[in-house]
Amino acid sequence: MVIVRCESDYQAPVHLGDELTINFTVERIGTTSITNHFILTNQHGITVGSVRTVHVLIDARTSAKIPLTPAWRSALESNR
Repeated sequence: MVIVRCESDYQAPVHLGDELTINFTVERIGTTSITNHFILTNQHGITVGSVRTVHVLIDARTSAKIPLTPAWRSALESNR
């Protein structure tokens, strides 16, 4: 899988020494792609940011998009 899009938004500063908790979910499962969503919270319970990434499954030889296999789909569904 390759990342084809990555976006981030920040709601509060992060300082050296902060302890961040990252909550990960699979937001969308498409035919050839998945969208992941991450929420970053600091040690005070304040949401400091969010990140969204889109990954596409490709053929390693041709770089062409290929459909997600049933095994990939099953593994991803468990993180929704």
